[in-house]
Amino acid sequence: MKNNIKKIKSTQYLDRYDIVSIDIPYGTEEIECCAFYNCPNLQHITIPDTVKIIGFSAFRFCTNLDNIVIPDSVTFIGHDAFDNTKWYRNNNDDYVILSDKYLIKYRGKNENTIIPKSVKYISPYAFDKCKHLKSITIPNGIRIIESFSFIGCSNIKSIIIPNSVEKISEYAFVNCKSLKSVSISENVKYISKKAFAGCSENLTILAPKNSYGNKFAKENCIEYLEL
Repeated sequence: MKNNIKKIKSTQYLDRYDIVSIDIPYGTEEIECCAFYNCPNLQHITIPDTVKIIGFSAFRFCTNLDNIVIPDSVTFIGHDAFDNTKWYRNNNDDYVILSDKYLIKYRGKNENTIIPKSVKYISPYAFDKCKHLKSITIPNGIRIIESFSFIGCSNIKSIIIPNSVEKISEYAFVNCKSLKSVSISENVKYISKKAFAGCSENLTILAPKNSYGNKFAKENCIEYLEL
């Protein structure tokens, strides 16, 4: 693989049966969506600490890929990035977590759950349609609630956004139809207008006076209570 590249492009190594090992060059900042899609003989990858973004389905169907290490530089992992890899198939835990901090998927069946404190990043669609969930505790340390993270969690009634969160992305809680209460700290600096699309008409936002959460509630005609 050539040095001095910033991106590994989408589908660049699609359907490559000859690749067994990949050392991604230092200086690479992004692995785009489907970059290594369906490389079934790929067993080992080295990802340098210059990589910031791993796109959706980047390593999907790399069926022999195991022992994946993600550097701390990575700030975004798209949905299904490591779906149907050996690492994913062999992970039987309720929480599928990469490198102790990147939550890829929740597969538990409990009505009430607590995300492990080590988690610093929640991948899009991590809690896709977890209709059995009635409550969830998000740990302090999460900085961004990514798009579609909690899509279709239709029985969750309340959420406390931890103090570490700065951004709530588009459709983060879309179709959480029972969601009636969201507590948002003063540290949140941005909330997408569509973050709570499809939620209960009786949604109430609890936030400090003069905070972004307060402003968001007023601008979007959502019931507001001061923390």
